[in-house]
Amino acid sequence: MKSILEKLTARRSQREVQNVASWAQFVADVTDEKTVDADEILTGLERLRKTPEQLVEACELLTRRRAWAEEVAAGERAEAGYSGLQQQLAESEKALEALIEAHQKKQLPLEQKIHATRSAMATGADARSRLIQTAGKATRAAVLGPIESELEAARKDLEPLSKAVQDRRRWIEVVENRGEQAATSDIENLPAMQAGFKKMLADESEAKRRLDEIQARHNAAFSELLKPEAI
Repeated sequence: MKSILEKLTARRSQREVQNVASWAQFVADVTDEKTVDADEILTGLERLRKTPEQLVEACELLTRRRAWAEEVAAGERAEAGYSGLQQQLAESEKALEALIEAHQKKQLPLEQKIHATRSAMATGADARSRLIQTAGKATRAAVLGPIESELEAARKDLEPLSKAVQDRRRWIEVVENRGEQAATSDIENLPAMQAGFKKMLADESEAKRRLDEIQARHNAAFSELLKPEAI
């Protein structure tokens, strides 16, 4: 009797495994629409002792589990490449650090030189101002007196010329913009005014040139005041 009981138990276990496998395959076939005939589905349910509600629930669960399985596979693929990405990032950061270090090594001496240069320029400008301020009055008058008088005269000569040029330019622009609506006398005088304007521009240009020349000589004269002996 013991032998028969063992055989029956083993056979029952085997049938349970077969039934589970059969149910799983049946659910997969219905989900994949390999089995669509209603009678065939009902026959399968009766054979497997399952209800339509159980079939619907199992098909929905299978669909969800398949989606989860795809996500697991995608996660495993991502995990497989994750270490490589980390390595690439580490190498990139290391290369960036090397570039920054090289840049800093090159930049620091330049910044120090720029700072020293600016300091020397400021000191020089301050010393220049002190030399000019402390130059003797007699030396200053002898060096700059004649040129400053000449410079002031050149500025006074240029000022009315520049004003006249601006006034003439505005007059010509107004007449030209009005066109036929401008006064007849203005239209008749326009050619002469334009010709005279060219002469005024030439006179202004010459006055500016002379002022620049005097200014240059004036600046050069200042170099005499920078000499320590100019007391």
